[in-house]
Amino acid sequence: MTTEKDLHQPAGIEGSVLPVIRHTDTSSHEHLPQDGDGKHLESGHLMDPGNEEIEHADPFTVDDFYDHKRNAHPLEVYLHHAALERAREASDERPIPDAPWIALIKKYVLGIITAPMTFRQLGYGPGILVFTGFFLLAFLSGQILWRLYLRLDSAEFPITCYGDLGERTFGRAVRHVFNILQSIQLIFNVGIILVGDGQTLSALISDAFCYFGLNGFFAIAGLLLSQMKSLRNVAWFTNMSIWLSITVMVLTMIATGLYPPDPSQSGYKDLSQPIERSGWTPSYNSGWYAQITGVQLAIFSYGGAMIFTEFMTEMRRPRDFWKSAFIAQAFVWLMYMTFGLFCYSMQGQYTAILPMINFTSIVFQAVTNFINVLTMSITALLYANIGVKVFYQNVLREYFKAPPLHSRKGGLIWSITVTFYWGLAWLVGAAVPDLLALVTIVGAVCTLQFTFTFPPLLLLGHWVQTDALEGDANQGRLVEGKDPLTERVDTWRDLSRWRRGFKRYWWAKTWLLIQTLCSLGLSALGMYAGIESAKEAYAKGGISAFSCISPGSDASVGN
Repeated sequence: MTTEKDLHQPAGIEGSVLPVIRHTDTSSHEHLPQDGDGKHLESGHLMDPGNEEIEHADPFTVDDFYDHKRNAHPLEVYLHHAALERAREASDERPIPDAPWIALIKKYVLGIITAPMTFRQLGYGPGILVFTGFFLLAFLSGQILWRLYLRLDSAEFPITCYGDLGERTFGRAVRHVFNILQSIQLIFNVGIILVGDGQTLSALISDAFCYFGLNGFFAIAGLLLSQMKSLRNVAWFTNMSIWLSITVMVLTMIATGLYPPDPSQSGYKDLSQPIERSGWTPSYNSGWYAQITGVQLAIFSYGGAMIFTEFMTEMRRPRDFWKSAFIAQAFVWLMYMTFGLFCYSMQGQYTAILPMINFTSIVFQAVTNFINVLTMSITALLYANIGVKVFYQNVLREYFKAPPLHSRKGGLIWSITVTFYWGLAWLVGAAVPDLLALVTIVGAVCTLQFTFTFPPLLLLGHWVQTDALEGDANQGRLVEGKDPLTERVDTWRDLSRWRRGFKRYWWAKTWLLIQTLCSLGLSALGMYAGIESAKEAYAKGGISAFSCISPGSDASVGN
């Protein structure tokens, strides 16, 4: 029988439980954790170890008091509390205000620029198959993360980031791997946006200013704006970004249909060759790795899974997340397919990585690129804000004992960290100005892992562990007064535990293992393709690191 005490202190576990970061039910208070004075914690509040209540509306602007012990309990503890949490949510009869599908779409905005280039690299048939296949796999990965979240998250032991899923499944070392890759992806995303904004502005002013300097201009602007630890003041604009992106997409399609392409954007000197479109493998590609590059561009388009857990954390009823994920992913699939197919049909081999400047109308370029630069700059600001906070919390706070972010000293360290962050993003963009190669490499190293490699691996580990628990003395249940670790009949050093964990639904677990290995193989191919693409671009002489010449300018065309 579960008592009130069991809801706050797991049986057999010593020490205090981490204070609640998220608790959403304020209508029924009998199970809400209490502070030292017996007051219930309301939604949107955080209790620190000294019982000082801190209000917060921005989950990235407060210190989460991360304690590695929060993720060091036996698996039965998380399963027990998560089951209680889901039951509480199911009994909440209030109207559901959650509609995060629009917010999820915003995380896919960056991928829209790669859609036409995907079809240029792959052709019609493979392009449609790749986009559709990865859409289905991305949806499956989202469902896996959602299921794991429901199985492991509770108010007592909240899941606050992707790294929590990794730590509770495979240990603390995996959390570090996830956090490092997440930081790399965020900083490279900022670098990609700086490269794109620099090329766009360079095209608008007809290369009248040094390209390297233009990138620096955007980096300095981002650095200054990133001094704000909270982005609530620009939240209204981030909500508009999806509609502005759709506006850019529509205007670009109109201009692409009315005006010829700019040959310099796709590496050509002129339009002397007739437009060529390919139903299967394009003949105008220079190497087999071009197809791998196209696949990686499609993968980059489905890079939103990295922040799925953060969205679920903010939902009153996370069990409904799958609907939002499906709507968002289906919408962006339709958007990518429509935009990519149309631009490729109009421009063929002249399709470029930046479709919004790949036409000869100055008027359309000015309008579309003004909106696009503004939207991408705000997106870069958001990526940098999240990236610096992930670094601050998981590296500076945990390893170097940095002060709380809201303190005066914490604010000073924040400013210094932001400066280095934008400086590093600027160097990344300047060192690899080939946007196609940069997107390919980032997609292979980071995006593919969070969306297609880690979810099946996490589910495999979770299933093996939960099935192995059923052979223990407590049969995987949390028994009052007993430490779950004392109920083990064997350990992971024994073959019997591995056999018991893998035996049930062995075919499904085998598929998850194969999918993980295939994703890792595709990642290696993607890194190779990105490097080869960069080498080819540098060999043509049209792209140079730390150069004043924009990669898309007439002066950079080498063939």
